[in-house]
Amino acid sequence: IQTLLEVIEESERIYIKTSRGNKEIKILPEEAIINAKKIDSVSQTKIEEEDGQVVYSISGTKKAKLFFVFSITAEVKQNIDVEDGSIVSTKRPWWHFLAWGV
Repeated sequence: IQTLLEVIEESERIYIKTSRGNKEIKILPEEAIINAKKIDSVSQTKIEEEDGQVVYSISGTKKAKLFFVFSITAEVKQNIDVEDGSIVSTKRPWWHFLAWGV
């Protein structure tokens, strides 16, 4: 896991220092990767701050069918909240509406 944010270990808990205070990491990276349902193969995992919220930024690829015929691989990025494991955002290729499975 990569991060440019300050990591603080306190009382057997891990916190990330943000502009809005310290946020506790309650979800492990492995759990966040499982929650990233739009990614088949993970290439990179980072901890980032997005709009004051600390997230796992998970990048990878997803297999899909373009026009329901051609097999393709799409680059996908999902942000997963470090506190509750919910999906914060998903970034897909602009043409994702033409493909099944992205």
